[in-house]
Amino acid sequence: MKLYPSEESDFQRLIDFFNSYHEDKRSMAKWKWEFGSHLINKHVYMVAEHDGKIVATQATIPIYINRKGYLELSGKSESTLVDKDYRGTSLFSDLYKSVFKDCKEKGIKLIWGFTTAEKAFKRIGFSIYSDIVAHHFLVLNLRQTIKETLTSKLSFKNKYVRLLSFVFLWLWRKCSSFFNKTQNKCVYSLKKKVSAPGDIQGLYKRLHEKFPNLIYLDMSDEYIQWRVDGNPYCSYRLYCLYEKNIL
Repeated sequence: MKLYPSEESDFQRLIDFFNSYHEDKRSMAKWKWEFGSHLINKHVYMVAEHDGKIVATQATIPIYINRKGYLELSGKSESTLVDKDYRGTSLFSDLYKSVFKDCKEKGIKLIWGFTTAEKAFKRIGFSIYSDIVAHHFLVLNLRQTIKETLTSKLSFKNKYVRLLSFVFLWLWRKCSSFFNKTQNKCVYSLKKKVSAPGDIQGLYKRLHEKFPNLIYLDMSDEYIQWRVDGNPYCSYRLYCLYEKNIL
């Protein structure tokens, strides 16, 4: 078994390995955006190869976080994949040992991510925090929402529950909008971009002053340009709520 850090010349083989297990096929452009366009020298991408065949991968994307007022380089766990013939062995653990070593050399202080393989990550020393992700929905176009739900691959029961939930949310939004119009005119304004560079950092600085133990992504202009503006997977829409001139 050969373990080694990937290079750009390995990208196409890595893409083929990933696409053989996932429906959301990745292109070379998407791959380079994710692993070759942001803090390039800080990426970690370890590969396990056996008899000339890629059998496992594990990567971390470098992202700066602010933890208790201190800026630290973290690694977001990505591309966790082990060939089905090698699962249940020590390969995942051995691969992550190489990841830990490479991360330390590149100054990455911690690794985090989202996974359904909780047992596997817990066995190699990760702490697992369940049920910490909150999902929020706002139905703007009821007809399109119903159409997409009916044509989805969800079970009949899940479709029924979602449709009822979406109809309720749509009615709630309509009622809320009506009653809000009867209130006094607010001092808020909604914008599609920040008014000035540093507004987002200023928002988080005020949040940190109120919540000293807050942990959050460092929303620098560079990060926003990469993760939001340049994201090839989805077209984000950024909305900024201002109270007078304060985000």
